[in-house]
Amino acid sequence: LASGDLTAAHRFFTGELDEYRAADHKVAIGIALVNLGRVAFARGDLDQAEILMAQARDYTRAGGSRWDMGVAYYYSGQAAFTKGDRLAALNHFQAGLALFHELMDPAMIARCLDGVAAIAVHDSPDSAARLLGSAAMVRDRLGRALQLEDTRVHLRTETVLRSTLTEDALAAAIAEGRALPIDAAAREGLGVALAETDATPATDPAVALGLTRRERDVLRLLADGRSDREIAAALFISSRRSRRRPKHKGFP
Repeated sequence: LASGDLTAAHRFFTGELDEYRAADHKVAIGIALVNLGRVAFARGDLDQAEILMAQARDYTRAGGSRWDMGVAYYYSGQAAFTKGDRLAALNHFQAGLALFHELMDPAMIARCLDGVAAIAVHDSPDSAARLLGSAAMVRDRLGRALQLEDTRVHLRTETVLRSTLTEDALAAAIAEGRALPIDAAAREGLGVALAETDATPATDPAVALGLTRRERDVLRLLADGRSDREIAAALFISSRRSRRRPKHKGFP
């Protein structure tokens, strides 16, 4: 992927996938699917990227690798965001953020914060700027640059912020974000929500059933196979409250 030879990358990761399937190594299968999804994303085949990332999430979950599952969620967010599905993108970025926060991986926390900022920028520009500042501070402390494949989304967020906030307001919000402890930054990222009109299409059957927004969010996360702890983190609620959710047949 780094060389830009997508044909060679696809051939290589397909070979890996075949080997790992033969060995029934679920985590390795998931990792190969993530990489094939990244190839599809680079080719502009967003539908295929989403399919591969969904499969990757299932395999890494089945194999018990929470870090690799977080990576699959992150790239799922990238694909959904590029397709214009802000709700799905936010859910995926926050799922990854919750996992990496639990695993204490600052580099991936920073990437997820950038992703959440890209969603928040229209509804909550101040929060988006703080998240960008926090992500930048984490990268600075780690001595790492913004990854090339994250650059397009990052620059797009910055462009929107410059057109929304004054120069002083933007600088102040970024400075606030840089001063935030990483735990506080993660909590802010997990607390981001879309405006109701953006978050729920009029055709959503859950709306027709009269479910609240929080109840709809819980059901979406349940359908994605998330645990109580992951749901609690993603929704920024207590795990005790989430465990009182109704049990639905077909969900784990």
